[in-house]
Amino acid sequence: KAYKHNWNFSTPKGRFHVLRKVADPIWTRPEWDFLEAGEDIPVFAEDPRRFQRGILGSYAIYFLKDIMIHGTLYEINLGKSITHGCIRVDEQDLSYLYENVETGWPVYVF
Repeated sequence: KAYKHNWNFSTPKGRFHVLRKVADPIWTRPEWDFLEAGEDIPVFAEDPRRFQRGILGSYAIYFLKDIMIHGTLYEINLGKSITHGCIRVDEQDLSYLYENVETGWPVYVF
């Protein structure tokens, strides 16, 4: 049975900086994702169920510890409020950003 909770996953607004850029990022499922799916939370941090390749697209550009600009498997859903605080873009824009922005550059979220 899925766990129901009123999580707040709004994208933080403000001025940030690019912290790091990652090619072929691996999403690490947080505990709330297991709860929402009605799954048991893995006991060990290294449990393979926690790690999913491809979910974030080809690149991730972090501007907070767990918040990033990334791609998506389902570009048809771009523009919909379905992320958990991140900013999703299409692969073409993501590739351009990854190749052209530098660590330390400002990121403005309105």
